[in-house]
Amino acid sequence: MVLHEKEVNSFLSATYVFEHLEGKVGELCSSQLAVTSSAMPTAAPVIMAEIKLNFEGSMKPLNLRHEPVADAPSDHSRSVALSKVTLSETSEGGRAMLTGESSLTFQPGQTRVFEFSSTLREAGDAKAISATFLMTTDLFDLEYVHTFEQSSTPDVWWGENAVKKRIVRLNATAITVLPKPPKLELQFLGLCDQYYTNEQIVLRLEVVNEEDADAIANLDVRLLGDGAPTVRLHVAASSSDDADGQKGSELAGTPLGTIASAASTIIELSIPPVDLPAVYDISMKAIYSLVSELEIPIYRSMSMQLEVINPFEANYDFSPRIHPGPWPSLFTHVEGEDDGTEIQAHGLAQKWCLTAVGGLRMRLRSPSGPLVSASCWGWSHGSCERPLRQLQSPAR
Repeated sequence: MVLHEKEVNSFLSATYVFEHLEGKVGELCSSQLAVTSSAMPTAAPVIMAEIKLNFEGSMKPLNLRHEPVADAPSDHSRSVALSKVTLSETSEGGRAMLTGESSLTFQPGQTRVFEFSSTLREAGDAKAISATFLMTTDLFDLEYVHTFEQSSTPDVWWGENAVKKRIVRLNATAITVLPKPPKLELQFLGLCDQYYTNEQIVLRLEVVNEEDADAIANLDVRLLGDGAPTVRLHVAASSSDDADGQKGSELAGTPLGTIASAASTIIELSIPPVDLPAVYDISMKAIYSLVSELEIPIYRSMSMQLEVINPFEANYDFSPRIHPGPWPSLFTHVEGEDDGTEIQAHGLAQKWCLTAVGGLRMRLRSPSGPLVSASCWGWSHGSCERPLRQLQSPAR
């Protein structure tokens, strides 16, 4: 037999609250189930075989089973009895769930509070939906489904000795699980100020594990831009099988192996020479899991712009000048003969000046010093004279 809260007036009522509004993946989350019996004082205690808690979102279902000797209140006369339940992860029907044991005996007029502490495994929003009470007897089996409704009155967090703390939140049955903050650092080593065309570019990326445990990491690298070349990824600490690295403008899931706590590994990203100046976006995302929590993926992202320029640059200026020669007469017309030979131009003579300013960028390495950049600039100019031939209308 299955009964729902809206179908009957039950003497059992239940509330479920999370202690905090937010939590992070990998952290412990505290919550409480409070069940109150409003039965007559002369009524017999009610024993439930199991209580199933259903959640919506990123929380696993929770099964609380009856165990008479496990955490049973010693004084049945207390109006509020707090029990802290230890949870373990199990699987039932191919579905993962949390399981705990406690005494599920409810005295008339008593409030039983079950406190849980579980590890948050998945980011997202979670909400407690309902509690299903299962009663098993020799004559019948009964299921009573109680739905957690949003209340206008503040919820309560119970402490030792029936100390109450009000939870002032709009909906205390819900929690927001935030992604675990990554402690895997990505940083480039020895970046140059400028990179030039027609030369191979090698970027050295250091992956530092600042977690308290060893991490198994993979690295995604994306080179984005017009005509992005094929890149090569090489893990310095990899085995000989991976010594040749991986190629592609999008390197997805390149294994980095196990990085010990407080250790690092070096990855070389090689970009072949390009012919034209361009600006590329390099996007990197490390996906790793701690060896102690393999089921929890953690993400770390980083991006940067890579500008490739010409090593030689020249600017030109073409400007007019005053011709020193005399101006021709506007009243004298000289027409050349069209006999197939080269026609000498007549008319106004013009003088122009072409100025070129060029620079050469280079990188120099001293025997005992670091890599430095230098630039050489020079200029030159020249002039040209060219008279304009007088234009005539063709004869008709």
